[in-house]
Amino acid sequence: MDAFWKLSSCRPIGMGYGPIPWTAVDAFATRNGFDAHMSDYLADIIQALDAVYLKWVAAEQAKDK
Repeated sequence: MDAFWKLSSCRPIGMGYGPIPWTAVDAFATRNGFDAHMSDYLADIIQALDAVYLKWVAAEQAKDK
């Protein structure tokens, strides 16, 4: 979860929240010494968490309208 929240600061924000870029996840994994297998695993986890988070954000924004 710590990695997810740190990586959330890399997401594009324009007309709405965008997904965490894969390049940010890759840079995080490289900086933290992850091997290729663990980097892929991290990317899968972050992408799954991000999908749920973005769905929640969209629902919260719809409530506000």
